[in-house]
Amino acid sequence: MDGSTDFYSLPPCRLVDTRQSGGPLTPGLPRTVVAASFCGIPSTATALAVNVTAIGLAGQGGVALNRTGSALPGPNMGTNAVSVSTGQIRAGNTMVRLGGGSFVAVSSTATAETVSLHLGVDVSGYHE
Repeated sequence: MDGSTDFYSLPPCRLVDTRQSGGPLTPGLPRTVVAASFCGIPSTATALAVNVTAIGLAGQGGVALNRTGSALPGPNMGTNAVSVSTGQIRAGNTMVRLGGGSFVAVSSTATAETVSLHLGVDVSGYHE
């Protein structure tokens, strides 16, 4: 991430799938995702290479990722990992920093309506 860490690739691994556990994200309610010790991610990892998939249930919204312990990104700040509209499935690759071996996922909405969306996060590597 800053050039002082090494990158280690991993076989693709599903870290999060809210369709299987936890239910959809609700706008503004952060969900902590513990990454350390899952998918071969060591507790010393500082960041992850991930593919983020958002499955829109209703309305327009998006999901942003940030390390645990950092300020949460606000809606419409350009920090979304991926944006989605009603009935869409959208994905994007990004890097997410870890805080204490975890990160926070937060859903935002671009409209006044309440938007719930499902989230999938697949890990392909980590920085250490």
